[in-house]
Amino acid sequence: MANEHGLSARAEPVAADGAPGADCVLVAGNSRSGTTMLARMLGRHSAVTALQELHFVEEHWTPGEEALPREAAVRLAERLLHNAREWYHTPFRPGRFAPDAEAVVARCLVDRPDGRVPAAAVLTGVLAHEAQAAGRRVAVEQTPRNVFFLRSLLEEVPGAVGVVLVRDPRDVMLSQKNWWRRRFRGTTGVPLVTTLRQWADYHPLTTSLIWRGGARAGLRAGTHPRVVSLRFEDLVTEPAAELARVLDRVGLSAEPAMLDAPRISSSNAGDRGGTGVDPTVVGRWRDGLDRAEVWINQRVTAAEARELGYAPVDVGLPLPGLLWYALTWAPRTLLAVALNRSRTRSLVSSVRRRLVP
Repeated sequence: MANEHGLSARAEPVAADGAPGADCVLVAGNSRSGTTMLARMLGRHSAVTALQELHFVEEHWTPGEEALPREAAVRLAERLLHNAREWYHTPFRPGRFAPDAEAVVARCLVDRPDGRVPAAAVLTGVLAHEAQAAGRRVAVEQTPRNVFFLRSLLEEVPGAVGVVLVRDPRDVMLSQKNWWRRRFRGTTGVPLVTTLRQWADYHPLTTSLIWRGGARAGLRAGTHPRVVSLRFEDLVTEPAAELARVLDRVGLSAEPAMLDAPRISSSNAGDRGGTGVDPTVVGRWRDGLDRAEVWINQRVTAAEARELGYAPVDVGLPLPGLLWYALTWAPRTLLAVALNRSRTRSLVSSVRRRLVP
């Protein structure tokens, strides 16, 4: 029987075509597009555990890398377990999760006589380990930057389903603009350096270019047969239907509890409490962005935004604001580059991946 939201009661995990479902879900999209919200909703399912962002790609792996020796594989597994169980931004303490990391790699080494493990196999092992530890069948990983590597990840993790989530670039911009303020809006434990980095990361030109790069990557990934593409706006207005599209690929039936995920980590309103989706967040950019920000965003993202169904509005030519953002772009960008150097193996490759058409 369906509830008031259109979700059916819990059913046993069975794929729509009778085949086994997916082992994990890799959620991807531009940062501040709702990836955490979607993962939290999926994690409310009785067969699913939603992990925190693992930050596997770019920091620990890029396609084409050689397999790791056992010791390096254990270090990687331990770091991923730290990110999954604690928080990416908290200090990493080597040794705390060493027994579980050893167990993960031991399973990965079965049928590998050379004693070397591909990094993606370590990721797969950690996802399976955490799902089993939680008594669930499916693990959800939600790092937004997965979008730039999703097709490669799906080749390396054959039991995965990918989900690409897109959101109006102007609402993404507003969320990015206010993201650093969460330290002062009820979110505890955010390091000061993280707040500074998030403040430096925002500039209307840079944010628009990154959205465009992520949207292009998502459109390319969306052609893969194991990828489901969603729009944030559809997810918050028709959550039952959109969740069903993902669950059908995974091989699960919907559960009512999935719509009761907590509302936390909002850039614009802090941790407000309560549960469920909030369709009023759609279109808040109209009150939170100035005309110059909207003008820059719409000029940069025009083609991809149009393809994804986001129509522009007329804001005229706000010359004073455009001049201000032109003058502040270089110093803001240099600070952002300096603060993000540790978050990727190759900053040049990371920037090129996001900004170069």
